[in-house]
Amino acid sequence: MAETEFPKEWQSYAWPKQTEMDAPVDLTTLKLVQVDFSLVPEYFSWAIHVPEMYETGDEQVGIIVSFEAKEGSLRIMMILAANLDLDDWLGFITERFPMEHWKSAAKLDMARWLAQDEVRRLVPQLAGNADRPKVGLTKAPTAARRKRYRITPDHLKEVTRIYSEAAERGEPPTRAVADTFDVAHSTAAKWVGAARREGLLEGVAQKWGTKTE
Repeated sequence: MAETEFPKEWQSYAWPKQTEMDAPVDLTTLKLVQVDFSLVPEYFSWAIHVPEMYETGDEQVGIIVSFEAKEGSLRIMMILAANLDLDDWLGFITERFPMEHWKSAAKLDMARWLAQDEVRRLVPQLAGNADRPKVGLTKAPTAARRKRYRITPDHLKEVTRIYSEAAERGEPPTRAVADTFDVAHSTAAKWVGAARREGLLEGVAQKWGTKTE
């Protein structure tokens, strides 16, 4: 493996963020900035997960990097750890994939996210029609409207099915659960953790883009 190559067994993905913490993202008002030869949101996050992290037993683990794109440049604003010791895992990550290559990898993941048909038709700079109706389909539902789910055995079986099928397709499995049930990623991660504790996810590959043996 080349030094600058992102390890194949690792998982990563990017998503746009608003300037306000945890604010819902409305793709119809999303502004993209040119950085080198790529268009990226003004603010976006990038998550890294490696197989060794799941040995900690936590429900949602990873390193999360916040980026700001401004005046044609991309800078790291913040690095956080989810259910991990940041100092230990930051060293683990940078030894295998140096920080100077993070921006390129994050831009690539962000480009893949923006390439989705449902995203392209909503973002003005990608759809080529700034005057189209503001449908706002990607806004997070309010708490009053969001459906509540009971963590029953049947519900965990459905979570397991969605997670397993997404992993088989090489897609972020926890995010697939969140999108299917229209819940926050943290909620989906809790369900996945519950399914794992019940033994429902044994044998399911946790690295995206690979198949379970």
